[in-house]
Amino acid sequence: FETTVPPPRAAWATLSAVAKSAEHIANLSASTVNATGELNASADRVGTLMDTAKATAESVAQAARGGGTVVSKSIAGLSGIRSTMGESASVIREMSKRAEEIGDFVQTINMIADRTNLLSLNASIEAARAGEHGRGFAVVAEEIRALSDRAAAASADISKVIKGLQASAREAITTVNDGIKVAEEGSRLGAEAERALTTILQGVDLVTDTVKNISVANGAQALAVRTVSDAAKKVAEETRVVARAASEQLAASQTLELSASELRMMARQTKEATSEQARALRDVVRNHAELSASANSVLRSATEQATATTQLAKTSVQMRSITMQTSGAMLEQMRALNELAASSQEILQATQRTSLGLAEQAQGAAEVVRAMEDVRKESIQTARAVAEQARAGAEIETAVREVSQLSFAVKRATEEQAKACAELSKHAEESRQIGRQNARALSEQSEVTVLLAASIVKQSSGMKQITRALAEQGAAAAEIVTATSDI
Repeated sequence: FETTVPPPRAAWATLSAVAKSAEHIANLSASTVNATGELNASADRVGTLMDTAKATAESVAQAARGGGTVVSKSIAGLSGIRSTMGESASVIREMSKRAEEIGDFVQTINMIADRTNLLSLNASIEAARAGEHGRGFAVVAEEIRALSDRAAAASADISKVIKGLQASAREAITTVNDGIKVAEEGSRLGAEAERALTTILQGVDLVTDTVKNISVANGAQALAVRTVSDAAKKVAEETRVVARAASEQLAASQTLELSASELRMMARQTKEATSEQARALRDVVRNHAELSASANSVLRSATEQATATTQLAKTSVQMRSITMQTSGAMLEQMRALNELAASSQEILQATQRTSLGLAEQAQGAAEVVRAMEDVRKESIQTARAVAEQARAGAEIETAVREVSQLSFAVKRATEEQAKACAELSKHAEESRQIGRQNARALSEQSEVTVLLAASIVKQSSGMKQITRALAEQGAAAAEIVTATSDI
């Protein structure tokens, strides 16, 4: 206990320097936190810009794909136009050939018209030679000449039309060929545009992928910035803690210097107190031997009391278990009684419903009897009507046919009534069977009621026995409580 050496002045200087350095590091950490916050905000702005750029690239890519689709459709349309124009050129060439054939036919017609004209001229000459006898033939020859002139004029017109048609066909062929060239040029330009759009799409896809990669990298950078920011905040916090701890350590060192003399004084006092405690401990050891002997006797008494207490606890637990079982049995009996009461009520209600059903069946049977009586009366009246109709039929032959028809209808009605009577008798038999079944059911219900009454009597006697047992258990419990209080 001849103790400590106070810390030297050099240690205090070191602690002062550490405190100042910790404070400077805390300031630097605060600056770092501010800088990382600005960097985090900048990363968020960059992320927003990258999202906008990605959306723009996707819209451009979509527009380029739409343009590529339009160009592909245009190329397909130009190819169709070229094919159609080629077919049109073929048709026009075929028309030109047919026009040339028609020109050949016109030349043949012109030749026929010239020969017909010559023949009519010869006929006119021969008619003039014949004189009076050839006058009619001269008229025919004149008409033939006129027809040949008109045929020649018509063939000349047709020749002009055919020549115009051939010229138009040649111009159409030239125009179609020019159109085919234009279509081919358009197809070529469309193919080049498609290739250019494909290149643009590839570039847009590349830009989109680059933007996505930049966005991912920016996200990773933002995460790294947040991590650095969190780390800087933690470092700043730890730096503040270190600075605070250094200041507290410096103050504690100064306090230790002041309390060193007090510690030495306390050490001397502790040494003296230890000597006194050693003397007191020797006295305590002597007293402890005497207390050990007394404790052994007390321990034996306590063991016996613990045994008795354990037996009492076991008895109490058994009593509580028996009480709980008895309560459960009583609850089950109460439930059984309630169920029996409900069953008795249901049986009473079923009996009442059966009685009502029997009354309704009796009423229905009475109505059936009345209906059968009405049917019998109607049958008698029908028979009388048939007899009267028979007598009336003997007097009037026309009425006989009507009566026979009415008789046929009455016969059908009688057969239907007979069927109805059979059905009624069948229903009456079924009603009697239902009545017998209800009677059997009532008999069985009465037997069940007798059995229930007997079981209720048995249960009441069992309840009396349970009550006596509970009274005995209560008396035993009172005795146990008395014995426990005495103990």
